Amino acid sequence: MHGYRIVELYYNNLIMIRSDDPAGIALSPYEAYQRGYLGKSDRLERFPWNRDFEHLYSMTPDAALNYLNKLFSGRGNFELTINRKQ
Repeated sequence: MHGYRIVELYYNNLIMIRSDDPAGIALSPYEAYQRGYLGKSDRLERFPWNRDFEHLYSMTPDAALNYLNKLFSGRGNFELTINRKQ
């Protein structure tokens, strides 16, 4: 990732270090999101506006992608994709 790697995500704060720094364990974006946001028991209290999107976690990736494309259609230029690597 442009010479950096993820070592921690804490809610909406991403901690990255240079790739050549031996400190810390590199996390994939998926691992960081699971540990640093989705797995936090108080995330909906801290970010109540995200509650409207909770149902996306129970959808298949393709169904979620279709839902979001429909939701944001006509709202400008955007591109959504699914990263199937985890």
